[in-house]
Amino acid sequence: MSWKNERPLSTAELLAILEEDEDLFQTDSVDAVYIPPPVDEVTDEEELDDDLRENVINLPDVAGTYEIHASLPNSSEDLDSELLPSSSIKSKVSKKNINKSKTALPKWKKEVPVYTTAPQNKEKINLEDIENRIGDEDKGIPLVRNSMSRNRFDSIKQNLHLSDNDQLDKNDRFSKLRPLFDLINEKNMQFGVFSHNLSIDEEMVPYFGRHSCKMFIKGKPIRFGFKLWCLCSSNGYLYKCIPYGGKTSTYNNELGLGANVVLELLSVVQHPSLHRVFFDNFFSSYKLFCLLKERGFYATGTIRENRTCNNTIETVKNLKKKDRGTYDFSFENNQKILLVRWNDNSVVTVVTNNSTIEPLVGAKRYNRKEKKAVSISQPKVIAEYNQHMGGVDLHDNGICNYRINVKGKKWWWPLFVNLIDSVIVNAWKVHNLANKSKMSQLDFKSYIAVALMKMNEPAPENNIQDQDTSGPSNQINLSFNPNYGRPSKSALPVEIRVDNFGHVIVEDKNKARRRCRQCKSTTIYKCVKCQVHLHANCFEKFHTK
Repeated sequence: MSWKNERPLSTAELLAILEEDEDLFQTDSVDAVYIPPPVDEVTDEEELDDDLRENVINLPDVAGTYEIHASLPNSSEDLDSELLPSSSIKSKVSKKNINKSKTALPKWKKEVPVYTTAPQNKEKINLEDIENRIGDEDKGIPLVRNSMSRNRFDSIKQNLHLSDNDQLDKNDRFSKLRPLFDLINEKNMQFGVFSHNLSIDEEMVPYFGRHSCKMFIKGKPIRFGFKLWCLCSSNGYLYKCIPYGGKTSTYNNELGLGANVVLELLSVVQHPSLHRVFFDNFFSSYKLFCLLKERGFYATGTIRENRTCNNTIETVKNLKKKDRGTYDFSFENNQKILLVRWNDNSVVTVVTNNSTIEPLVGAKRYNRKEKKAVSISQPKVIAEYNQHMGGVDLHDNGICNYRINVKGKKWWWPLFVNLIDSVIVNAWKVHNLANKSKMSQLDFKSYIAVALMKMNEPAPENNIQDQDTSGPSNQINLSFNPNYGRPSKSALPVEIRVDNFGHVIVEDKNKARRRCRQCKSTTIYKCVKCQVHLHANCFEKFHTK
């Protein structure tokens, strides 16, 4: 390629010429090199031709020379591409001819198509494999389907009422739920307060609707919902719970809300000297501990600095400046109340009327300076508080693990569902305590659900002596031989009949004679739990394998 011009070319003109050249499109790479003029040739005087003086606008914008280096593809020899300086008249670019290959166009014909391969369809085989793996029992869950239809469940849920609307107390915001709360508190107390260590704390029931009793607590896992005051054992068994209705709740203003809640919850404790009570600084006050001492309760709890009524103990501000593990205490001899203030990650103040400081125990804490865990001294009363205070949290954790997720549009529905979960958690803890077993909560709740769904199935009367109930206490076998006769209203699973818990023989209230389930002769006695008539001699045989 060669081109001529009567004047020097500018940079824009050089680029335009290179872009128009089709041969350069076949090159693998194009490099443009600018070479500035020598320094010695730069002077204050410039010599220009007369032709260039007439066309000043088209003067070259850059002094010096351009070199274009282009490498053509499929070339075994190095090609030299060179452009003369922009001030020169003649410029040449050498190249090598390129063999341009024409793209082959498709040849269309009107012929019957013939393909060498075809896609394979294995969908039917895959579906059969999935069906064989899952099986028919998991499709629709026949046990649930046969127990209750969806329409029946919706109808019961729609017409469910917990109290008579004509007899509601207008001053009680929880009057719709009050009968259920009273009933569950009564059932929870059927074994009495059997724990030595008790804890009092609050529990939140999640609720996001609109209600005047809905609370908001910043920093809690459940921020919006209803608040319940709970009395639990140290292992999480609930004895009594009270719903909180807000500022409209009536209480003694001299003691405060927290103290009134503690006294109301402890009203179910018949023998105060057999128990110790733990609660946090929301409830604690000096007046409350004086009242508990008069009533014979042994209590321990954290307390706020403005409720101690004590000026002799070292202040929080001063104690915080000292090393971790440092403590100070003060004892009130008239009411026998001990006040202990201990410096940990923050300063903690504990009040008690039954515990002591010594012997000191060791508590492991991480030391940032030494970059390792160190042991610091901890008063005994604080160690006992940390050990026994979490009973309500354990009960709440059991509810949250497998909470019923059935939604409802009524404002009281979350509280109703929470009470059912609470009763199941209590039953699970009593079951493990009575049987000295470690049955998981999931297995226990599954057993209850299956047992309730099988309540209407026919009882295996013809094979009572052949049932096998052997096996670990934490693994309950719910299978039994079917009875194809006419189902009875008093039919029950074998596992309920042989669980050896709660079976008592009593006389029928109406003295109605029914056939004995064991010997088939009539009798007026029956089992309270199984609700079947039995003779006294047949009672033991019927409840054994």
